[in-house]
Amino acid sequence: MGFLNGADTATLMNMYGNLPDDYEGALSTEDLNWTVIFQYADEGHVKDDEKDDLDADKLLKQRKEGEEEGNKERTRQGFDTLTIVGWAVEPKYNETTNNLEWGLLLQSGDGSRTVNYQTKLLGREGFMDVTLLCNPEDLDGIMSEYQALLGSFAYVPGKTYGEYEKGDKLASYGLTALIAGGAAYGAVKTGLLGTILVFFKKLWYVVVAAIVAVWNGIKRFFGRITGTEG
Repeated sequence: MGFLNGADTATLMNMYGNLPDDYEGALSTEDLNWTVIFQYADEGHVKDDEKDDLDADKLLKQRKEGEEEGNKERTRQGFDTLTIVGWAVEPKYNETTNNLEWGLLLQSGDGSRTVNYQTKLLGREGFMDVTLLCNPEDLDGIMSEYQALLGSFAYVPGKTYGEYEKGDKLASYGLTALIAGGAAYGAVKTGLLGTILVFFKKLWYVVVAAIVAVWNGIKRFFGRITGTEG
């Protein structure tokens, strides 16, 4: 898999049609069939006491509420509009791994569709926000490899979810707010008003060229170090 650092990922996401934001980095398969974006949120410990109250219909309705205003902002910045079609995968919480996951099916103004599959890897002091970008028809075939990739992620000792101690900073929202967005999650980070990662097909060739250029640069850099540069 190819890797992009945070700054290059921000540039790439802007090319995809996303509003500006900060990133930890990105991984993509060699054939660029799917990409995973990483962002860390130092928001405090998110309590999972809402794990049995994840009402998919209600949460989808809440996500759609900010759609009109979000598209106004996207249009103002010269980006295509986005419409939530529905759940690709309904929200679910894994008590063993403390992962919160769901998949949204999105449609851009030109009619092309993509899946944003999001995973919140909860930790003691915040969470890693992981977004899988892929075409809807590829999601099922990708999931096993994607889940294996997530299985290699771990917080360092002392920072895991189960090591929360009384007195640690608590997030001002719970699991439902992470899914639905809303004021508790901050205006810049919510719904379609915030950074929603979109795999625009019409920008595909431009984006591929950007990834290849960066990746080839990395290969040339290591080639000079090892003396294998062609």
